[in-house]
Amino acid sequence: MADENSGKLQPTIVKPPSRPAKAAPAPRADTRPEVAAAPLRPTAVKGVQRERLAVSAEDLRTLSPGAKAGIVDRAQAMLAGVVLERTGEGRAILWGHELQKAHGERVAETLGLAQLPVIAKVQGHVARMLDILGSFDLMAAAEPGGIGHYFRSVNGKIDTAREIAAARAELDQLMRLLMAALDELLALRSRLESNADAIEALAADIEAAALAALFLAEHTQPSRPGVAACFTERAMSLTQTLAQIRGHGSLRDRQLDVPIRMVGAIQNVTLVSMPDFLAGLAAIQSLGMQAPSLSPTQARELNYKLQDIVRQLRP
Repeated sequence: MADENSGKLQPTIVKPPSRPAKAAPAPRADTRPEVAAAPLRPTAVKGVQRERLAVSAEDLRTLSPGAKAGIVDRAQAMLAGVVLERTGEGRAILWGHELQKAHGERVAETLGLAQLPVIAKVQGHVARMLDILGSFDLMAAAEPGGIGHYFRSVNGKIDTAREIAAARAELDQLMRLLMAALDELLALRSRLESNADAIEALAADIEAAALAALFLAEHTQPSRPGVAACFTERAMSLTQTLAQIRGHGSLRDRQLDVPIRMVGAIQNVTLVSMPDFLAGLAAIQSLGMQAPSLSPTQARELNYKLQDIVRQLRP
């Protein structure tokens, strides 16, 4: 009996033929091998290194022994930004020019402020007030019949009840006008003070610039005498400007004193002295209607008050 499995067909397993590994393509003749990029670096160009000036306080004090520490510090700060190799005649000629220009502008502004209309207006009011006060003859009003006499001959003096009443009314009006001008005077005073402070600051900068110019003239003289001559000229010009500022200091003080004195006079006179005096005049008018004369003591007391007002108002 034949094996029962011998007649059945079995699947044949065939192994695929092995393939050779694929070779890498040969490099083309015109292909360059890749090279790692090198990091970028600054390009160095040979030349002369430009150095800023090394300036000590002793170097500057040698040129100007009397210079204050603040001036020396300012001059050092100005010189710290100077590179001699880049400093030619053009820069030397303009050294400190802007400081002198700023000084001229400040001087012009100060002169303009001193001529503002408020000054002339207040001076006019004060002058008129002094005229009226100077016309009072209070001792004559104390004479018998003086205060009550309405038809006294014109003598240029204020010594009758009618004249006192008119003077009192005008003084009261002038006092109101002066009070109205007080705010303008205070604003003017503030602007003049600010200008004076600015000029003083410029003076310090100008003095420092002159000192720095002397230093630069000394250091450029050996190699560039033309530049040194320009710096020397600028040092002389700046020194002249500084002398003008110092010489005009008293003038600036007087210009500043005008509104300050006016403010003080207006405040003292209009708020204290004049109201007291006007009250005394009102009392005189009342006495003129009721009594033949003002007592010498009353007249003398009022005259003291009048002279005190005049003293405060006069320049």
